[in-house]
Amino acid sequence: MSSNLQPNTKRKRETPVNDDAPREVERSTQFWFDDGNVVLQTQTMQFRVHRSLLSLHSPIMKDCFACPQPGDAPLLEGCPLVHLPDPTKDIENFCALLYGVYHLDVDGINYAYLETMMYMGRKYGISHFTASALKHLQKLFPPTLKAWDNGCSGIKKMASENEGLLFDVINLAYEYRVASILPAAFLSLCTIHKLDEILSGIERPNHHRPLAALNHQPMLDCMRARMTFIPSFICGIVNFMEGDDLDDESKIQYIIPTARCTKKTSCQRRFVDVLTRLIGLSSSIYCIKFPRRLDVLCFSLEDISDPFCRQCEPEMQKTFDTHIKTAWDELPGHLHMSENFDV
Repeated sequence: MSSNLQPNTKRKRETPVNDDAPREVERSTQFWFDDGNVVLQTQTMQFRVHRSLLSLHSPIMKDCFACPQPGDAPLLEGCPLVHLPDPTKDIENFCALLYGVYHLDVDGINYAYLETMMYMGRKYGISHFTASALKHLQKLFPPTLKAWDNGCSGIKKMASENEGLLFDVINLAYEYRVASILPAAFLSLCTIHKLDEILSGIERPNHHRPLAALNHQPMLDCMRARMTFIPSFICGIVNFMEGDDLDDESKIQYIIPTARCTKKTSCQRRFVDVLTRLIGLSSSIYCIKFPRRLDVLCFSLEDISDPFCRQCEPEMQKTFDTHIKTAWDELPGHLHMSENFDV
């Protein structure tokens, strides 16, 4: 039995922080079976488990176990000792999933297990881990604007508790060609992470995991979407017009002020303020702010003492809703999903 089970993987591992510090290795109290015939060891814990179960679920582990071993290969209580570079928590979750200690919930899932299924599923070729993870991701990142909007706070909370989540999700979607989750995943990434974080990636609290960063094609598509999504929404509002001759300014009709407006000068100024605010939000090097309601956007303006009149406000909100939905519908085009995913 090889003392280091490290299958080929695209994920590069970083050198652990303070690796020279002595680490005490303990035995797992939950996954140490007397009839186990292989011991998996991380930097901090040992797991005595069953080789047949590992081989059943992971073709990569099965191939590794099948390789002839040198006579001086390490043993522990008569069992081959396999050193794994993976985080202890991932191996604990991995065992919990394989042995049925943690049962997947159809309606929800603990993200720590979802992360383990994504990571271990890809690394060790465990296809049902990957399939289950993708199924749950499709619920987490829905295909409609309304559903995404309703779940935004949950995504933000999960991303703050699990740094690197959105980068992993997007890379996984590209790897397995799951186009449906990308609009929600990309918008979540751009509204939660600053531009420099998207470009350079972010460190994970667990230094045994690689840097969380987008792969090459997702990075290109993300930058394209980031630069075009909000601007296309703004153009939709600004270019509200009547007539077909776009070069004739006399035929351009901005929605504000409306024909029944009672404060034309004031509403026109407020309209310009809203557009200026939107442009500022979309061009920031920080997180993109994606206002879903006009009143929230107006409240963020410094001067809210002079709002839209009662005739203009509902018309502006209607146009706001229409064009933000249009921008969402056009997002797959900005992501070049038809080219990358055959959709």
